[in-house]
Amino acid sequence: MTNILYVRNLSFSATHEQVLRLFEEVGPVLNVDIQLRKDGRSKGHGYVTMNSEEDTQRALQSLNNRELDGRNIKVSIANPEQEKKTANENLFSQTCIHLDNLPGELNESELRAEFQGFAIKDIIITRHAVSLLTHTTTSNNDNKRNYGGVIYFESSQSINAQFEIEGCDFFNCGIFNGSNGGAIYFAGTVFIAAGCRFLNCYAKGSGGAICINSLHIQQVSVIDKCIFNNNSVGTNGLGRDIYH
Repeated sequence: MTNILYVRNLSFSATHEQVLRLFEEVGPVLNVDIQLRKDGRSKGHGYVTMNSEEDTQRALQSLNNRELDGRNIKVSIANPEQEKKTANENLFSQTCIHLDNLPGELNESELRAEFQGFAIKDIIITRHAVSLLTHTTTSNNDNKRNYGGVIYFESSQSINAQFEIEGCDFFNCGIFNGSNGGAIYFAGTVFIAAGCRFLNCYAKGSGGAICINSLHIQQVSVIDKCIFNNNSVGTNGLGRDIYH
């Protein structure tokens, strides 16, 4: 048996020292290797090498689903196929670049002019960001606590209410002890999301990023030009990114 553990569902902000301290609660740690992208950012998974098989087994039993930096980490024995699968799941598009720290008044035509001479298919400018907003307290009688880590939206069929978001980022949002919709829980008639990003969101139930729970949703509803990356659900959950 290998002493190398595969650790996934790490927060993008989790550090080498945080992971090391957590696993040292079980026993001596020989190495911690958090997988990084080319730009130095965490991929959200990595490897921990324990000192012995006994320590490895104890870590599996006691640290799987343990909270670290706002995320419930998943711990298993490392294997090459698992590494390859997760690496592929965490890759951003090879044709999409991300720009930070843009001026707030910048518009699409001005940005396109800066990239003159390049073949540009599309430009999405996000104006709002929600980060590290989570719900960990639940109440059986309060759906607003149990569903939707950031947004809970519900309306009756007769109201015909429309929910629309554009250019919003949802990073590291989750509903850890509740149920569905790590970022958004929607139970209305018209849902429109355009140019939004959902990264590292988590729901203990279903819909790691978005849960649409409506029998009356209309065909005009659309999710357009949105990016979903490294979202996840609990053991028995459905819809890593979207559940409807």
